[in-house]
Amino acid sequence: MKKFWTSKKFWLITITLIGIGVFVYFLLLPRKIPNNHTPPPQNEFKGDKGEPASQIKSPTKDSWQNKDFIIDVLDEDLDSGLNPDSCQYKILTYKLDGTEHSSGWLNRKCNLGINIPVGEEKMCNLEGEKASWIFVRSKDKADNLHFSTEEKKSVNYYHIDWTKPSLGKIFIDKTEKDQTYPIQIEKDKEYAFKMKVFDNFKIIGCNLYVDGKNQGAMSPTILGCKKECIFTKNFIPKNNGVYEISTICKDAAGNLTRSETVEARTNLPPKISSCQAIPTNGNTQTEFQFKVAATDPDNDTLFFLWDFDDGKNSALKNSSHSYFQAGTYMPLVKVFDKKGGQGICQTAWIRVIKK
Repeated sequence: MKKFWTSKKFWLITITLIGIGVFVYFLLLPRKIPNNHTPPPQNEFKGDKGEPASQIKSPTKDSWQNKDFIIDVLDEDLDSGLNPDSCQYKILTYKLDGTEHSSGWLNRKCNLGINIPVGEEKMCNLEGEKASWIFVRSKDKADNLHFSTEEKKSVNYYHIDWTKPSLGKIFIDKTEKDQTYPIQIEKDKEYAFKMKVFDNFKIIGCNLYVDGKNQGAMSPTILGCKKECIFTKNFIPKNNGVYEISTICKDAAGNLTRSETVEARTNLPPKISSCQAIPTNGNTQTEFQFKVAATDPDNDTLFFLWDFDDGKNSALKNSSHSYFQAGTYMPLVKVFDKKGGQGICQTAWIRVIKK
């Protein structure tokens, strides 16, 4: 008798059961759907441990600013690369008493300039040395954050000053209070033109201008002065006339102030508009009349001296004179001011005959 497992019936049952098992497996178990989008490895930037670099390129630290300015920033990361949406900046401002105000971290475009507003009711609204501190930072794609420090050049401080210097009036006397205007000067004499200057932080210098022309830098009477100085510059008038004197002064932040223009004038001589003798022909018994019209540009008192050309003269403005000898005479008048200015006028010739 044959054994069962070697019989034909055994193998038929076995094959049938295997077929049923395979059918049930594929029918009941879920089939996997192939995915054509392979996700990136979870640890793609795992090896990037270094922070990105952010540097303020300009303006230089410790510089003075008097209006809105642009901060030029360089951001870079040589490993995983910058996260373009992560660049930020912050502004800290300080009052003179040390009170701090922070803008908080603000978003910015990587590698693009940042406009820093300066002035009252603006982001940098406090004047002073080291009044504004600018911080910049960035992140890379590995989420490493740049830590801002002065050593890394990602923190800069700036001095803020938008107030212009205050200028006194130009003078040549011992003090401004002693000065009278217009300033009286003499031709070919050297004068030291002086002026007081005040600034809330630091005065850099002043230039003297005469009739709109720059005469060069003025010198401080005390070297190293900052907030209150007297500047001086020598000038020699080469011609008689009126000179317009002014100055322009600058502080450390570049704020400019032009002073009030004052007049410095040499003594101007009297101006004679006419002189005449009436009549111009007569005899030894004729009384001739002499008249002169003159003014002084400086409003000085005028003095007169008639020379009748016969050895006689008169100190009257309008005078009369008779000639006792026949002949031709050339009278003239000199007009003086109290400062030595002089004008001369000659009348028409006078012809005198004997009666």
